[in-house]
Amino acid sequence: MWIHFDAAGELQSAMVSGDLGTARSAARRLARTEEIPGLPPGSEDQVARLQGYAQDVQDAESFGIAALAASHLAQTCGNCHEDHDTGPVFTAVPDPPEAGAVDHMVEHVWAADRMWEGLVIPSDERWNAGARVLAEHAVPMDLLAAGTSGYGVALKTLGLEAAQDTDARSRARRYAEQSLALASRQETRQNALFLLSKTGMGKSHLSQAIGNHVLSMYPQERVYYITAENFSNE
Repeated sequence: MWIHFDAAGELQSAMVSGDLGTARSAARRLARTEEIPGLPPGSEDQVARLQGYAQDVQDAESFGIAALAASHLAQTCGNCHEDHDTGPVFTAVPDPPEAGAVDHMVEHVWAADRMWEGLVIPSDERWNAGARVLAEHAVPMDLLAAGTSGYGVALKTLGLEAAQDTDARSRARRYAEQSLALASRQETRQNALFLLSKTGMGKSHLSQAIGNHVLSMYPQERVYYITAENFSNE
């Protein structure tokens, strides 16, 4: 099971750093695993769902879609661990880096690690520890590059909202938003995003989060959110 957990950890690290190529490679390891030693009886359906999400990460044509699939993958791990009273065992939650003593990005990566663990174990304590750091350790405006002033505000808002999430599904969606916000500090030439998934997978939630994130980073821009029917009629 730890080999499986290592691949999931590699996927999480790649998502936080915005490295879609490495994320796909880690997801490939998860999707192609035929037998995972140590899995409890009756977990076959959950393993199949996990591998389906891993395949979704491989097939994702954008970071936003991959982030959502990776978050649901972590949620599926947590659900399986909770249902079968098994899973990875961690030591006590480590202390966060001291504010001001290190790069603020280190603090935010620490928060992402704790929130991921909160999904996978699952653990309210770890989820809330990560959310608290995001909310309380904002990036000083003078440390942000030109055009990215909304980055710190967006992560602080995500931290405040994440602290209110109590169910696994909403936490998975929140983690996808956080991954997108962390990765969005990198420039991209992509000017379109196409979301395709089954009903209830979070397309509307993610697209609204992206719109809000765009406005927070570029307040001079305009975001128009309408249904496909209204778009066709107009």
